[in-house]
This record gives sequence, C-alpha cells and structure tokens, in this order.
Amino acid sequence: AVPGPFRSDGRPAGVTLIAPAGKDGLLAALAGKLHAAAGGTVASAAVLEAIGRIADSLEELDSKVSSIEARSRPSSAPVRC
Repeated sequence: AVPGPFRSDGRPAGVTLIAPAGKDGLLAALAGKLHAAAGGTVASAAVLEAIGRIADSLEELDSKVSSIEARSRPSSAPVRC
C-alpha cells in the first residue's frame, strides 16, 4: 500500500497495489517509485494518474511476457517414432 491523498472528509486514503503471482519484485519497484514521487508522504493527483499509466504499461508488459512464455513451452503433441 502507498499513501494517497486525503479524502474530502479529511480522512487519509491510500492506494493498494496488486499484481499476479510472481510479480512481487515489479510491484515493490512500482510502490517505491510512487512513494518517492510523492515525496515520501501523501500521493498527489498527478501521482495517482501516473499509477494508471504505469498499470496500463505493466498490463501490456505482462501480456507480452505471457505470450513469450506460451511460445517457449514445449509442444504437447505426441511424438511419432
């Protein structure tokens, strides 16, 4: 979770980041960058917009990685001798 902007009622809010299994390192890096971009405190609206752009990029990257992994798997077709 990364601190977010305060809500209109003055209560604190945050951004919870989730990722598919095995993507913890990528998620931790994203959280670190977001926290640093917010000055180590509360995230601004600009940072929250950046989260959306980064999430889109991560989704595209994950799709490409999945495609590469699928192509690199051995074929399950039977071998004829």
